[in-house]
Amino acid sequence: NNTVDTENIFSIKNKISIEMLKDFKKNMSINDSRVLLFVGRLEGKEKLNILLDSLVDVCSKDEKVLLIVIGNGSFLPKYREYSVKKGIAGHIRWLGAIYKEEELAYWFLSADCFVYPGAIGLSLLHAFSYGLPVITHNNFKNQMPEIVALNDRYNGLLYLENHYKHLSKMIINM
Repeated sequence: NNTVDTENIFSIKNKISIEMLKDFKKNMSINDSRVLLFVGRLEGKEKLNILLDSLVDVCSKDEKVLLIVIGNGSFLPKYREYSVKKGIAGHIRWLGAIYKEEELAYWFLSADCFVYPGAIGLSLLHAFSYGLPVITHNNFKNQMPEIVALNDRYNGLLYLENHYKHLSKMIINM
């Protein structure tokens, strides 16, 4: 009951042509952006504040970085306010909850990497189904079981848990 429907993902992915993806990127004005993707509920365990802190450093080195946040939850207003306070609101698009795989597919396929600073679970498998490298923290005791699928420096990167500066370096060097 707790898994990702990879057959559905692969089916949808195979229907999206290179031209369709180019059109999507053009329509979303992300052609020239380096796209970081986060998908998940915004309830605190995801620790999005760490990613927002790291984004300050990342944007100072690469002003074409764009963070796409897909998800909703009680922490959304706090995170949005925090991004304004940090001066990075212009580098973030808050898309809210999206549940249709046909819509999510375009964002996954447009992203350069998937970043989940907190305890990652099925989101890891979701990102891997689209061939996206994943950046998450290295403390497996504070991760969900799905973390065993990540092989550091092979299909993703591990940063030092709760160290936003280290996460910044991982994103910059990806």
